[in-house]
Amino acid sequence: MPSATPTVFVETGKKVGLDDDDLKQVGEIVYFGDAVLTTAKLTVNGKDTTSATVSDRAEFTYQSVDQNGKHYFDKEFLVTFQLETTFSGATVYAADGTTVLGTVNQGSMESNKFVRNTQNGKATIFVEAGNGTTVTVNASGGSFANQTASATFNKVTNEGIAPGQQVHGKVVAVDKDNNRILLSDSKGETIYELSYADAELYIKGVAHLESTFEDGPNSLSVGDELLFTQATDTTKAKFDNKDVNITNSLKIKENAKVVLSFENSEYDFDGQILGDAATKAAKVEIQGNNVTLKNLILEGDLEVTSKVTADATLDKVTVSGVTTVNGGAKFKVKNNSNLGVVILNVKEEVELTNSAIAELVAKVTGSKVTGTGTITTLSAPADVTAPTVDSTVTVSNRAAEVPFTATTTSGDTVTLTFTAGTNATNITSTPGTVGAGTTADTATITFANAAGKTFEVKFTQNGVVKTYTVVAGSLGNTATITRKY
Repeated sequence: MPSATPTVFVETGKKVGLDDDDLKQVGEIVYFGDAVLTTAKLTVNGKDTTSATVSDRAEFTYQSVDQNGKHYFDKEFLVTFQLETTFSGATVYAADGTTVLGTVNQGSMESNKFVRNTQNGKATIFVEAGNGTTVTVNASGGSFANQTASATFNKVTNEGIAPGQQVHGKVVAVDKDNNRILLSDSKGETIYELSYADAELYIKGVAHLESTFEDGPNSLSVGDELLFTQATDTTKAKFDNKDVNITNSLKIKENAKVVLSFENSEYDFDGQILGDAATKAAKVEIQGNNVTLKNLILEGDLEVTSKVTADATLDKVTVSGVTTVNGGAKFKVKNNSNLGVVILNVKEEVELTNSAIAELVAKVTGSKVTGTGTITTLSAPADVTAPTVDSTVTVSNRAAEVPFTATTTSGDTVTLTFTAGTNATNITSTPGTVGAGTTADTATITFANAAGKTFEVKFTQNGVVKTYTVVAGSLGNTATITRKY
């Protein structure tokens, strides 16, 4: 088949006429004649590449192409995508980006096949995976050759910041061992998890080596004003430390949310306070394995998510809100950390090292507490066996998750009967009025037509404020009670 290589000349030399001094640009070879289906290609996020680094989602597209490598088709066909992951599993979505096709488990190739119909000669899947995971896709379809491409998920390199975009804000925490920082925006509303590995580093506009950027005079510190410029296809990311402490002038919003997704990170907050004591609206979410938080006061909630399969560590951390553990093998609390309510939604080992928990609530059987420290109250639902506790951990009280019953004793009265030793104080009801005759063992709540009504009971037990949703039963019967966290 006839072909040609297009070449463009621009007369830029000193002499008149085209010669070797003139600019010349050679294009790709072009074949003349009818388009012919010759093969197929597999792209990652629209690019012809065999490997790519992505944020938290990758688009794999297998398509038939002509002799010029351009998309072309004359009929539809089936495409088989076979996936393999390293480190952790991945979730696969259909071309619409929302329909879940399945989950890929590490090391189980035969169960990781997804067959899709092409549309206009293209078949697409989307893949999501945790930080540090590489997903390799082998795709084949029709009579075309197999194609392989991979995506490494590294959310810390993007975090929703567009190429070339700048973020000017405050350093919230640093992890110098792993070249990472948490950076707020200029309003204190959004906190980004960023890596300065293989980036251009500056202090007040002057280029620096990593060693002096981290540890030299005017080096990186929590509270510093910093300008970050996101990388592009042709430039590296840039970090310019302005060497001005703006801890007091740039406040983090009370409802700020921090998502920590990079594996093995160890963020030092240097005593920073996140959130507000009155609202407790801040939130920290741990998504990566072996993440450590150090020197943090969190006026809000902490979650160890289901994405965590290894450890999570708190080192000299205070959490005033609720700490929820939904994943992980071991939850380490050390160095005089102080937690409010901790909820174990999974079987977990809680390892204390000279630290305290106000209340530990086990929602499933099989957890244990090891190490040294104190737990003021250890509680569990009636159908759950409370965690085993080492003798070196002091437990002051053991209680049921719901330490009272509620019986409708008249048309407008519900009587609460507490388990002996509950020590409930400051009892309130919304709606309803708490009777003046309330004792350590009983309390009466009155409101019109009580039977079947829903109300909220709140009281303090061993220093922890507890809230319960109560659905009153019919006259003479007990209520359905659920604790709110």
